Amino acid sequence: MREGCGLDYSFADAGDGPAIFVILLSGFIVVGAALIVEVKYQPPFWLHAVLWFPHPAGHAGPLRMIKGL
Repeated sequence: MREGCGLDYSFADAGDGPAIFVILLSGFIVVGAALIVEVKYQPPFWLHAVLWFPHPAGHAGPLRMIKGL
């Protein structure tokens, strides 16, 4: 409960559902893309690391929006 206005935010508890949804969806996209790149081009491991390591940073944007829904 907020002390300033007395509004109770307990009705809007999003829990972990939106986080799991975003992680699974973006993980599915990134793993699919990594598999396609591996099969088509067969790049070395270090290139996979450079291409797919920034993937967790992509969770921050959609996670905030989906938690708000």
